[in-house]
Amino acid sequence: MKLFKILVLITLFVAMSCNKDSSKPIYVVTSYPLKFIVSELVGTKAEILCLVPAGASPHTYAPKPSDVRASHGSIALIYVSENFDEWASDFPAKNKIKLMELLPQEMILYFEEVHEHHHDHEHDHNCGHGVDPHFWLDPITVKEIVKPLTEKLCELDPVNAESYRTNADLFIKKLDNIHLNTSEIVKELGGKAVFLQHPSFLYFLNRYNMVYAGSIEEIPGKEPGPKYIKTLVDRVKESGTKSIFSEPQLNNKIAETVSTGAGILLFELDPLGGSESIKSYSDLILKNAETFRKALR
Repeated sequence: MKLFKILVLITLFVAMSCNKDSSKPIYVVTSYPLKFIVSELVGTKAEILCLVPAGASPHTYAPKPSDVRASHGSIALIYVSENFDEWASDFPAKNKIKLMELLPQEMILYFEEVHEHHHDHEHDHNCGHGVDPHFWLDPITVKEIVKPLTEKLCELDPVNAESYRTNADLFIKKLDNIHLNTSEIVKELGGKAVFLQHPSFLYFLNRYNMVYAGSIEEIPGKEPGPKYIKTLVDRVKESGTKSIFSEPQLNNKIAETVSTGAGILLFELDPLGGSESIKSYSDLILKNAETFRKALR
């Protein structure tokens, strides 16, 4: 981390001499879910640059000097929290917006609230303890940040404030429709046990009454040992679930091992999007909902 902070300072000097003029404000976001949300608010009035490419995980991403330069040239850097994309908090952006700070306390999930089992590998601050940062996987929770986020954007860009507020009202209506459609898709899955690659869909499971039964990697990128793999296989068998899930941003080798050992199918959930099949917030929620239905019904 010290080395990265030195890199930030060096790159800042470079960035100050390399900024490009833009006719539109530029917002830098760390990941695709944030790009989807901010895009709904700014429409065509601003440009959005996403730092983490599709297929990569913000949990394990190693930022580049170009990311630092981009943040310095933006009107604001928008990130999630210290236990999701902490590396962004050191960037030299003029303004920073941490989205977890915009959520009402009663809407925040904590890992301790949903973890019913203790495993034989260590946790750290990235997953397993504290605040769950994956709030965007519940459209009702996203609704709670729309207004406060919009007001912050309006303060930074008053010229486009009226457009931002109009877009926010439309997005809230869209989120209600996404929630209704998702509820219909997963209506038969209430009470179903769900085993994830890592604890990314807890907000989704909590909203739609499914049961979180465990994860293959409670710390993203840290593969479990043989003892825990055997424990997980046994737990999967006992649950009676038909499938477990991998994620495109993480290695699915262990997930394949568990699915084979338990004699069940392996499906892929995508908590971030950015692929050809997930290009919007609506895609992100509804396509994952369809995957849950296909895998568990």
